[in-house]
Amino acid sequence: MIWLRRVLLVLAILLCAVLFTGLGAYYKYRETPWWYRTEPMSDAERKEAANSADQKLADLFSWAAAVQASAARQIHGDSSQPAPDPKTVTLSDTELNAFVDSWQSPDKNQLQDKLSRYFSDPRLVLADGRIILAGMSRDLGTVVGVQLAPSVDDQGQLRLQWEGVSAGELTLPRAVVSGRIKSVAGQMEEQLSRYQKSADIDRTLTGNSAAVQESVTRWLLDAINGQVSDPTAFVPFDVSDLGHAEAVRLTSVQVNDGSITMGFVPYSAEDGSAILSRLKQPYSADQDAQK
Repeated sequence: MIWLRRVLLVLAILLCAVLFTGLGAYYKYRETPWWYRTEPMSDAERKEAANSADQKLADLFSWAAAVQASAARQIHGDSSQPAPDPKTVTLSDTELNAFVDSWQSPDKNQLQDKLSRYFSDPRLVLADGRIILAGMSRDLGTVVGVQLAPSVDDQGQLRLQWEGVSAGELTLPRAVVSGRIKSVAGQMEEQLSRYQKSADIDRTLTGNSAAVQESVTRWLLDAINGQVSDPTAFVPFDVSDLGHAEAVRLTSVQVNDGSITMGFVPYSAEDGSAILSRLKQPYSADQDAQK
């Protein structure tokens, strides 16, 4: 019976290993990630951060207005003034969260209502080279985060590297969430098709609301599917009409702890048809990239 005792001993050791592994995973699942443990801001600090974001974004919008005006001059053959210089903007996650909190619009309120059904305390976090969209899940009882690592590669293409979904401090295997991701991607592809039907860019490279939403939706789909993205970004130039924005090229993006820095350059007026053609191109997911 010695062999039986040895088998039972091995089984006991394996059972303990499984138990401790499970307890460790459960602890990590319930633990609040370090990047989510921030002290709440006072009303004065939140107002100061929102005002700082307002000023930086107003400066960026003013640059986009100058780019739009330059494109209009090019159309009319006026080359007396050079195109605006490249633009760089740095925003902290504190500023971005305060700006979103202070910004009011019907679309934002509708989104808040939807998110509040599933999450409390949603926020954007910038840490370890990643953009993290996180919130306390009402269903799971832990912090859930979607993590993306942005960069512009040597070919000038945007990469929003999908870093996965985390629950607490536990990174969930893609197989665990693949069904939900596939469902969300399918809904986004349907939205993308609708946006493409009415997406348009005029001769000054001003995109309408559908073009702006198409571009962002395609970026997110590319992130999910592990594909590179067109670096065309749409920057508003009129605070009273955020639905229209100027097409510019994103040349760099870098996330440091707590901040994101982005660089932009203008397109020339002749680039409009190529930009619109890329927006209208049917979406195709690279199956190999998703594995």
